[in-house]
Amino acid sequence: MPVTELALLRIKHAPRFTEAMDALHRAVNQQFLWSQFPVRIFRQVEDTSLVYLLGGWQSIVAHLEDWIPSDPNQKALSTLAEHFSIEWMFHVDIEPSKHWDLIQAPMLSINRYFVKQGRGKDFQDLFATRTRRLENYIGEHLNNFAGGWRLDPEGSEGEFVFFSAWDDAKKLDEALDEDRGYYEFTSAKTIVIGVEMKNAVFEFETSK
Repeated sequence: MPVTELALLRIKHAPRFTEAMDALHRAVNQQFLWSQFPVRIFRQVEDTSLVYLLGGWQSIVAHLEDWIPSDPNQKALSTLAEHFSIEWMFHVDIEPSKHWDLIQAPMLSINRYFVKQGRGKDFQDLFATRTRRLENYIGEHLNNFAGGWRLDPEGSEGEFVFFSAWDDAKKLDEALDEDRGYYEFTSAKTIVIGVEMKNAVFEFETSK
């Protein structure tokens, strides 16, 4: 089953940003050649030392058991170690083609919803309603979105990841503030343990 890879990297030396991104571009190009799924890089707005990697794999096994120990990946990691540390990495139940259009907007919102154990179905029903309201709220400013469950979670709580692409920073901030308030201060608290909402800007894509 094709899955989406989401990773968060931290730049070790801010003054060497250009050098670090050049090294990352070479590394993810090797990943693309191996996986045949585009790899996209975004830089977080709230903390510009953080960089998101958004990629795809035919399966988790193809990533962890085939690519991770491979010689091309190990060589790439040894080079990247000088410039980046890995904050975390996991897989999301989103078919990679569903987020291919996300890079067409200047901004990407990455939302993580931490759901109480056994309340996954309740959350999905709630989220479907919220997504319809979101579409009505921002209209043409929301270019595309995709969401799915984290497949390799830590602990017993579930995690739902939601990507949305935007072309209007003000509308994005308004929508996220309203959405965060809903999950933190309404009856949704009985379903959702916590919410993390971050914004990121597109840096580059490797797909050729």
